[in-house]
Amino acid sequence: MRQCFLSLILILMLLPGLEAAPRLELNTDRSDARYQPGETVTFTIRALDGDQELKHGKLVLILSRDGGEQFQKATVDLAAGTPPVMRGRLDRPGFLRLEAKLQENGRITARNVAGAACAPEQIRPVDNLPPDFKEFWTRARAAAAEQPLDPQLIPDPAHRRPGFRTYRVNFAAPGGRVYGFLSVPEGNGPFPALLSVPGAGWGEAGPEFRNGTVILTMNVHNYDNVDEPTRAQRFREQEQRLGRKPYYYEGADQGPEHFFYYRPLLGISRAAGWLAEQPYVRPGGIGYYGFSQGGGFGLMLTAITPEIREAVCHMPALCDHLAFLNARQPGWPQLLRNLQDTPALRKLAGYYDAVNFARLIHQPITVLVGFADTVCAPGSVYAAYNVIPSPRKRIIDEPLSQHGRGGAYWRAVQEMTARLNAGTTAAP
Repeated sequence: MRQCFLSLILILMLLPGLEAAPRLELNTDRSDARYQPGETVTFTIRALDGDQELKHGKLVLILSRDGGEQFQKATVDLAAGTPPVMRGRLDRPGFLRLEAKLQENGRITARNVAGAACAPEQIRPVDNLPPDFKEFWTRARAAAAEQPLDPQLIPDPAHRRPGFRTYRVNFAAPGGRVYGFLSVPEGNGPFPALLSVPGAGWGEAGPEFRNGTVILTMNVHNYDNVDEPTRAQRFREQEQRLGRKPYYYEGADQGPEHFFYYRPLLGISRAAGWLAEQPYVRPGGIGYYGFSQGGGFGLMLTAITPEIREAVCHMPALCDHLAFLNARQPGWPQLLRNLQDTPALRKLAGYYDAVNFARLIHQPITVLVGFADTVCAPGSVYAAYNVIPSPRKRIIDEPLSQHGRGGAYWRAVQEMTARLNAGTTAAP
C-alpha cells in the first residue's frame, strides 16, 4: 500500500499540468517602502521557476501614479541575464505602482504588483463634499427612524456552534429590509459586541464567531441568505433585473435616495443601535470591523452611528471617487470610471464617498492599507485616513499586501475586542 502511494506521488509530480507556475517577486530598496517627493524608488524584480531564476521570457514593466497616470514602461528580455530593475520617482505625495507581467511564448504566465509610498500623510482627497452632506444624512437617519425597526430573529440551527446561540436576523430599512446573522455566546454576559459588513459579492454565508463576543454580520443585499443555492439564485435574479450591471451601481442615475447603498447604510446603522441596546451586550457601545466594501461601510457607519465606539477598517472601498482628476486611481468601485461621468453622478458620488464620512469620525479607529492593492488603491485609503479628525486614530501600512485579509487585520480586531471588553477608551 505504501509503495502504491509513493508511486502515485511520483506520477503526479511528473504530470506536465501540475508543474509549479512561474512567479514574480517584487521589492523596493527600502523595507518600509516609504519615500519623499523627488526621491528615487528602486524596484527589483525576480522571475522564478520554483527557486530557480528564469532565463527565458520577457518582463513587461509599467510604472504609474497609483494605477492612474502611467509614465514609464519597459520590456526586459530575461535571456540577457541582467537582473531586472525599475526606477522611478514622484514629484508630489502619492503612491508609485509597479505592475509586472511575465510573457512566455506569447502568453502571460505570471503577474505581480508592488507599491511605494511617497509622503502618504500629505495625500489629500479630490474635494467633492456636498454643502449639505451632514444635513442630508441627518435627515435620512431621522426619516428612517420613523419606520418601525421590526427586528426579526430566527433560530439558525444550520450554523449552530457549541457555546453559542445563532440566528438569522432582519430589520426594516428604507425601501426594503437588511439581512444578516447574529451569534451570541451562551451565558448571561454582558459581552462585548461587534458589527461587521462583508466585502463585495453575494453576501456572507453564515455567522461569525469569537469566544465571549457577540457578532452581528449584516449583508447589503435586499434578500435573506437562507442557503447557498438560494443565495446564488437571488443574486443572479438581481443581476438580471439590473441588466447584468453590478448591484453597486443600481440607482446611480436616480439620485442619492435611490442609490443601492442608501437602504443598507441606513438599515445597518439602525441595526447597530438595536444591538447596542440588547441586555447581553456590554453597555457603552459596540465595535465595528470590515474589509474592502465592509471597510468603506466602516467609515460610513462610524460617522453616522453614535453607538459604534471603535472601528477597524481594512483596505476600505468607496474612497476618493474623483481621484482620477488628480491622475490617481479612485477606490472601488470607481463609480465615475465605470459609469458615465456626469455632473449628476459626481454629485451623487459626494454623498457616498467614504472620505466625506471620514471627516466626521471622532471615535478611535484603525485603518489598514496595502501598498500593492489594486482594488482599493492605497492613495484613496490615505486620502480618507488623512481627513479623520479623531485624535485616536492609527494607520497600519502593509507594504507588500495586495487586496486580501491578513494577520495584522485580525490582530487589530482582537485588540479592539479586548478594549471593548475592558470598557476602556484608550487610543488604538
